[in-house]
Amino acid sequence: MAVRHDCANTSIATFLLVLILQHTEYRQTKAMQLKLDELLRATEQARTGLVHLEAKPDEQIEHLDEEFERLQENTSPASTRQE
Repeated sequence: MAVRHDCANTSIATFLLVLILQHTEYRQTKAMQLKLDELLRATEQARTGLVHLEAKPDEQIEHLDEEFERLQENTSPASTRQE
């Protein structure tokens, strides 16, 4: 019987630790999103439609990802240097 109690206690402790870790990760992710949202709102040239991008459909996110990849390919290192 003692083995079963130890196993149950270990399972409960593991479950509680996973919940705590998930909550911590959620808070950190949410805080990072809010900081990025603030930067988007504060930057004049930024597209504020990207603020709640995580709520957009996957197709729209994929389209934006492809767009940013094209922008990155079209930007040469020489054109980004300021002298």
